[in-house]
Amino acid sequence: MGFRLKIFLMLAVVSVLMLLQIVITISLTSNMNSRIKSESTELFSDLTEIINGTVTTGQAEALRAGANELSSDIATAIAVLRTTRLFYMTEKSFAALGQAENDLALEASKNFCLTVLSEAPASIHGVGATFEAGAFSPYTRYFLPYGNKEGGKPVYTADPVTVDEDGKKPETEAEQQAALQDEISREYYALALPPSQSRSSPAPDKTYFTEPYFDYASGVGIISVTTPINVDNKAIGVAFTDLSLDSLGDLLTRFTAKTKNTRGFTFSWRTGSILGAVGLPDYVPQEVADPRHPGEKILRTSSFTDIPLIGDKVKAAASSMKHHEVKIDVIELSGQTYNIVVYNESDLFGVVLLIPNSELFADTIKSQQLMTNLYESQEKELTNVQITTVISLAIMILILGVISIFVRSATNKLAEMAWALDNDASEISELSKTTSDVADKLEEDSQEQMSSIVRTSEAIKDISRQIEASAESTRQCQQSMVAARDEVANGEKTALEVKKAMDSISHTTNEITKILNTMQGIAFQTNLLALNASVEAARAGESGQGFAVVADEVRTLAQRSNDAAKTTDSMMDGAVRGAKEGERHAENLTEGFARIGGSARHVSEQVETIARASEEQKNSVMMVTSTLNELNQTVETNSVLARQSQMNSHSLSAKADSLTDSASRLKELIMGNSKVEPGQRQLKTDSGRRQPPRAYLGQK
Repeated sequence: MGFRLKIFLMLAVVSVLMLLQIVITISLTSNMNSRIKSESTELFSDLTEIINGTVTTGQAEALRAGANELSSDIATAIAVLRTTRLFYMTEKSFAALGQAENDLALEASKNFCLTVLSEAPASIHGVGATFEAGAFSPYTRYFLPYGNKEGGKPVYTADPVTVDEDGKKPETEAEQQAALQDEISREYYALALPPSQSRSSPAPDKTYFTEPYFDYASGVGIISVTTPINVDNKAIGVAFTDLSLDSLGDLLTRFTAKTKNTRGFTFSWRTGSILGAVGLPDYVPQEVADPRHPGEKILRTSSFTDIPLIGDKVKAAASSMKHHEVKIDVIELSGQTYNIVVYNESDLFGVVLLIPNSELFADTIKSQQLMTNLYESQEKELTNVQITTVISLAIMILILGVISIFVRSATNKLAEMAWALDNDASEISELSKTTSDVADKLEEDSQEQMSSIVRTSEAIKDISRQIEASAESTRQCQQSMVAARDEVANGEKTALEVKKAMDSISHTTNEITKILNTMQGIAFQTNLLALNASVEAARAGESGQGFAVVADEVRTLAQRSNDAAKTTDSMMDGAVRGAKEGERHAENLTEGFARIGGSARHVSEQVETIARASEEQKNSVMMVTSTLNELNQTVETNSVLARQSQMNSHSLSAKADSLTDSASRLKELIMGNSKVEPGQRQLKTDSGRRQPPRAYLGQK
């Protein structure tokens, strides 16, 4: 098999491997694209459920955490209430000791109220007590101590706070008695000491919460926390603490501000009255005149059951809720879906939030967009892998085609020169055989001349004819030697062309080696691309496992391509060594031709000598008698020259055979061990020179 066929076979194997690689890569990336899309859809569905559940739970926890502040304020109000009751129980006993003690107790009451308000949280609006007439001290018949915040600063009063229609405080005994009775009739007092409660026995030790009302003195909506004061097993009054409804409003505002377009309201758990609202202007409490107390104002509130749809949801949730419990439901309002969140604060207050799902699950929508972008990015990456693989295959096919053209062109030229060299060697061989025959004939003639010397006298005419024949043969030999010398010169020129062709082959194989190095570089880049894809798949996590498998397959195919390129490089090294061997043979052939040329020139000189000797013999025929001895010597000389000519002819024939053998080995190197089939015999031109088989040279 010739090295050209080996190269073509290797190129064919590389092409098949590259084609197989592109088919497998495209198939795997297509399957991976479908799998990634399916897995991304499932992942987004699961992620949506998780995010929605997390967001809903987070809203409930945030509401519960925020309501803890309200619980803390209520607990603080109850603690202040119990401290106030204990304080006035102690001060009542002290004030009864005398006028001075009574005055000290009144001053202590003022300091106590102002101190409590200074240190209490902002939700504590007021603190105080209301005593039955003469119940606190015989020295102070009407005692209604009360401290509250006006403009953020604590103020204190110990007089009845009820004013008449003209805005004056009561001054006479009757007016003060009427004012006290009016105060006792208010809800905060009636809850702790109802009219049915006997004052001569202790009232139940409980804590009560009033409905929200408007404090006309400070202009603030409040809820009073109240408890009875029992001294010596008698009910003598009520201690109370006022909670500002503004704290409920602040809590509601903080909740609704966390999520855009959120609405909500707070309500009394006992009566259902709405205490504050955001985003529901028709249900915000309104300040109106108190019909029972002229000159005062009250808060007109609505019930949460008055709100269409929402009221039913809240009522259903509130019917079975425990303290500090949060319930979440879904409601449709004006074509938009809301999450309705209901919170129970100690069966005292309720908080309701209406959160739009579009705002609540904005992260879910954003996650969906990110998931879509991720899938599109992965799809683009897979498409880029396919395009890169196709481009790589196209480049490889183009390179292989160029290599094939170079190899075919070089080997065709080399084959032509090999056939030309073989033709020249054959012609030289034929010429050497002709020269050998002439030398043999010359030797025979010389022997005949020596045997005829004895009969010289009797056969002068025969000698003359022999001399003429010898001269003619010498001329023919001279012509043959001239032709042989020309053929040797042509052979030497052809050998030089063969050497140049072998140099061209060596250069071509070096270029092929560079191309193979480029192929190895491409394989390395493909392997690097697969490694980058594996890294990206590892970053993608579980969803990128399929892509990691494809990256491994691409890397394996790149390695196989690299191995095929290395194998081709190894075979090209063998081709380079063969080319160098052919170059060495061509140099030997050139040297052989040079030696043959020298021998031919020497033979030509000998033939010229024979020609001169023959001429001398012809001239000496007329002086046969006088120059017989010279003729004998001349014949001997001719015999020696003939033997030398014969030896030179045989040497020329051996060189011609060596040249033929070198040409045959060169053809075998180029064409391999294949033999010329009967249908592919060498063609001869009109000049008799053989041509290479057309089946080998293709279309040439």
